[in-house]
Amino acid sequence: MRNFSKILTAVIAALCVAVLVYLIFFFEGSPQYNGEITTAAQKEYTISFDSDELMYTKDTDFMQGVKAIDENGKDLTDSVTVSCKPTGNIRKKTLTYSINKAGYKILTFERVLIVDGNYTGPSITYNGAEFEIPVDKIANLSSEIAKSGIVDTDDGFGGKCSVSAHFNSENITVGDYSVTVTAQNIFGDSASVKISVTVTEASSSIIKLKASSLSINRGDSFNPLDYVGSAVYKGYGDLSSQVTAENTVDTQTAGVYTVEYRIKGIKELENEKAYLYVTVN
Repeated sequence: MRNFSKILTAVIAALCVAVLVYLIFFFEGSPQYNGEITTAAQKEYTISFDSDELMYTKDTDFMQGVKAIDENGKDLTDSVTVSCKPTGNIRKKTLTYSINKAGYKILTFERVLIVDGNYTGPSITYNGAEFEIPVDKIANLSSEIAKSGIVDTDDGFGGKCSVSAHFNSENITVGDYSVTVTAQNIFGDSASVKISVTVTEASSSIIKLKASSLSINRGDSFNPLDYVGSAVYKGYGDLSSQVTAENTVDTQTAGVYTVEYRIKGIKELENEKAYLYVTVN
């Protein structure tokens, strides 16, 4: 009996040692990434170029002469993404290449982009025409201005630029505004112009809200459905109880938020929308 106790004690001690060794290896020997334990190391890769500088004309591809290979010789060129950012020199840009792929490290590689000598940057002009937009369409302001034709852009090579519009006012209600419209080309270079925008009453939607905009203080409670007035449609009566709200308002963070209202469950009304603009101060 005494011998059996000794054997059992020895077995238990051996098991404890084995568990301890396993825990040390698992928690200290395993590679970690962003504080989480992972069983596979992140692979290395390199991105190379056929030249340190790329000369740009309007037909140049930023991926020209790019090759990506991982540490095992696998070709990753099709997974490369590239972005361009301006520098202090209008003709000199920085191209940044990387791969966003599971199992690979986050690495970046850069090369210089030299732009054609005649390039002077993008331009934008405003023809002075009046521009009106319903208050419930403000979320689409940039695209509506681009479609209207009241601004004309040039990317510096005779092409068009993307257009974005930004209000100078925090409270978006019916009235007149001065809006900065910015044109940006593929290099990240930009040009801006101010235009006059008249915000009108909401376009005809059967969803009627108690207000088109409101201001609240940080920390205030906010329930978007409290601002539904009515939603009456022939043959259905009042559909207020079927109005849903996509609430993006963060009451802890200052800013201007857009709440979109829609009617659920009725296919012929799926395009009916209304918008509430909420300023958190």
